[in-house]
Amino acid sequence: MSIETPEPIVAAASGSATRWRLFAVVRPGLEPLLLMELMELLPEAEFEELVGGIAWRGTMEDLWTVALGSRLAEGLRVRVATFKAFRFDQLIAGSSKAPWHAFLPAGATVESRVTCHTSRLYHSDAVAERVEGAILERLAGRPVKPGAVPPTTPFRIYVRMEDDVCTLSVDAAGELMHRRGYRTEVGKAPARETLAAAVATIGRSLMEEPALVWDPFCGTGSMVIESAMAWAEQEPGEHRSFAFEHWPATPTEAFAAWRTKWLASRPEPVRGTVPRHLGTDIDPRCVSSGERNAERAGVETTVSFAESDAAIAELPCGERDALLVLCNPPYGDRLRGAVDPLRRLRERLLSRRAPTALVMLAPRGLAEGYMARGGRIVAEIRNGGIPVVLLAWSNRDEG
Repeated sequence: MSIETPEPIVAAASGSATRWRLFAVVRPGLEPLLLMELMELLPEAEFEELVGGIAWRGTMEDLWTVALGSRLAEGLRVRVATFKAFRFDQLIAGSSKAPWHAFLPAGATVESRVTCHTSRLYHSDAVAERVEGAILERLAGRPVKPGAVPPTTPFRIYVRMEDDVCTLSVDAAGELMHRRGYRTEVGKAPARETLAAAVATIGRSLMEEPALVWDPFCGTGSMVIESAMAWAEQEPGEHRSFAFEHWPATPTEAFAAWRTKWLASRPEPVRGTVPRHLGTDIDPRCVSSGERNAERAGVETTVSFAESDAAIAELPCGERDALLVLCNPPYGDRLRGAVDPLRRLRERLLSRRAPTALVMLAPRGLAEGYMARGGRIVAEIRNGGIPVVLLAWSNRDEG
């Protein structure tokens, strides 16, 4: 049996001796945005854009960089092994030979996520049972290091069976990466932080120096908070931990030193370049929650919140001010009442002469009024199971 595994594991102090096949997971439809972000984080790497993510061969330090610096990735995985398996004995043998010693400490428990496509081994539960059994048997004889406390959270293993080829990957992130740690209060139908960051990324490409970044349907604030964090060069993974920190292959002290040095080397925003951010919502409870979320995120000095009804309120800026609007407006069951706040907002924005731009996450039908005036669809995705688009519009692009 031929088994493809990563290059030999060497826990060098620099963390740069090992090269693995890495995969950054992203919401389908946002792959081009993630690719551009990764090219900025790792300019020397060669990437492959796939459905649902970006693959590349990189070092442990590459993994650390993306974990701390990616605003768009939902997860990180390392490919552990790839081998042919059309019988269960082959699956067990291949799983047993994978280098789990690099990723799973003694005493670890595992949980597997299995997908099977056009393979003779098609029963996902049976595949999971064999793979997990092979891994635990491999770990059973390893001694626990003196003073080590076995982790209580299972390590997640991804198993993909396709055309009788088994690919094993290990989760490097732990909790999904949209969980930055600040948003402990959420409202109805919130956009994940990673999706809010995608909206903010597009917004920054439309307008370099807005006087105000505004979300008129802010909920508990993820759009303006993620935007303010990006403008302030605040790293999204700075205040959370990751699964790879518990791997035997991770040199703990070297990672801690690298993390401190890397965060200190990140660019500081030029004084005065972080624009004012404002989130408004008709629900006062969302406004209060947004204020507390912003404080936990450390952006309370540049982000403010106010109670306001977008259907009747005036634009919260001067007529000559450059305005950037980021929003995930109500639609479907969330859109209630006889007055359509989206129509009123559209009328106000389209009539402005000062620089004005909008990035909106909404069903295609709500984007048509802007598309007739030069708006473009950046991505088509699903949010909460609903097909939506990411619309970008600027009055500087109107033909």
